Amino acid sequence: MRLYGPAMLLLVIAFWFRKRWQPQEPLALEPENPNAFLIRRTFAACMALSVAATTTIFVFVSMQRGPLMWDESVFIYKAFGVSEGLRHLNLGAAWTAVATGDLLYPPVSSFAMGSMFAIFGSSQTVALACTAVGFVASAALLFKIGCLLDEKQGHIVGLIASLLFLGSPLLMEYAGTNMLEVPGTLTTLLAIWAYLWHLRRGTEMTALATGLALALTFFTKYNYGLFAIAAVGVCQLTIRQWQPWRRENLWLWVPVVALGYLWFTMEGKWNGFVAFATNASSGLSLAESLLYYPRVFFTEYSSSILLGIVVILSGLGALKWIKEPNVRFLLIFFAIGFGAMAKHPLKADRYIATVVPMLFLVAAFTLAQGYDRLTSTGWRRVAAALGVLMFLPSALLYADGVPRLVTRNRPAWSSFPWPYRALYKAVDMVLADIDPKVPTTFTGMINQWSPEYIRWRFEMAHPGSRLYFDHLEMGRCNFVSMELLPGSPYLTAEYFTYNAKRVKEARDRLVPRVQAGVRREGIFLPEGIKVVIVKDAVVTPQRSAKDPIR
Repeated sequence: MRLYGPAMLLLVIAFWFRKRWQPQEPLALEPENPNAFLIRRTFAACMALSVAATTTIFVFVSMQRGPLMWDESVFIYKAFGVSEGLRHLNLGAAWTAVATGDLLYPPVSSFAMGSMFAIFGSSQTVALACTAVGFVASAALLFKIGCLLDEKQGHIVGLIASLLFLGSPLLMEYAGTNMLEVPGTLTTLLAIWAYLWHLRRGTEMTALATGLALALTFFTKYNYGLFAIAAVGVCQLTIRQWQPWRRENLWLWVPVVALGYLWFTMEGKWNGFVAFATNASSGLSLAESLLYYPRVFFTEYSSSILLGIVVILSGLGALKWIKEPNVRFLLIFFAIGFGAMAKHPLKADRYIATVVPMLFLVAAFTLAQGYDRLTSTGWRRVAAALGVLMFLPSALLYADGVPRLVTRNRPAWSSFPWPYRALYKAVDMVLADIDPKVPTTFTGMINQWSPEYIRWRFEMAHPGSRLYFDHLEMGRCNFVSMELLPGSPYLTAEYFTYNAKRVKEARDRLVPRVQAGVRREGIFLPEGIKVVIVKDAVVTPQRSAKDPIR
């Protein structure tokens, strides 16, 4: 009953209201928008730009970068497990792949990617292609949401918001990764689109669509879903539609509550959620903490300082239309997301990836309203010309910055620690030289040489292999050690903060216990990495209680 109770309750409610699946009052047919042709033409232009931009990112970033990094590999390893279950028509195995193991991340992204793996095969290219498709779809949804904000100038709102999104340097970078920022943005925009339709129609169908979209966003990434859920809840309060007994509210919140309850009844999921929400602290002072995200917006989310100032001022200008439910909802969303992340002690530029598009939308709305108030054709042309000039830095990013992102002379605005392609050769050497019939122990794990990436490559090359990280089993084994040489580009502040001490302690503890075996070394320059493989090694007993034998 505890497991299936919420689902049964949802079925009972559906049966109770089965004959009332309609709005409170019959909806009149909406006349076709007189600007329909212009909207379609603008949308086609927006999509052409989106596809061109994403293709540029895919060719120069996704196809040129090195292996997936730590968090990226967590998702692809789960997706591989899903694809194996789907390929063998074993839904239980597919579900187990995302429901067990890592507890910090919910399942939607990995399950969607695993479905693509089942169709197109498991590869890094397919994974990054999924991100690219999500990037294009996000730009399309921004346009559609913009059209809902204004009947007359909606196509201008949507076009400006989409251009701001496509021209955001940090979002360009994440369009070439296997992280959750693009999927989170896509599901967030889907939830916003559904809720704006619900504000317009107020039916059980739009309420259910919104509830399912909110649940989808939450199970893509917890904090992104919480932003959307909180924004919808506050907006419902402001328009006095919070009564839980209303059919619309019932269908809006029951999917979120029921699916959330089912997920968190699984072992470890609630503890994982709490660990994700509390996390660590970046150790910033109060002033640094408050100024962190404004600085990130100007330096990483905006293609120029001037454009960033225009967006901020235009976003504040949207307060003039705060009485309009659509604009109010976006302002509430931005305030909740930005405020929550400003308060949270852990800072990272990506945590406002789904919040910044809300600022783009309200800024675009204000700019479109100002453009509409220009009565002179000459002034309109001047405004359009200035708009083109404002977006020129974004175009230059695609011409110069994007092709340099994953090279050694990457642009100054890039904050992503891209791995280089030589690491592929290092992993290939390990896969070719070890004996898959005995356990393999790895040490020297860093962000660019992560356990989940190694697990994924081993599962494809040597299914069923036994892998250990910083731990030795007694008996025969393969021992693989990766170390960074002086001058390596991976000797970053992040490495010294999170990995250097741990890597040194593990190597000092494990290397003396590895005896005999066939030793091979590989040095990969200019990446500055050294890989040592000891095949058919013999492990001596542990030297201290700190290294127990399991």
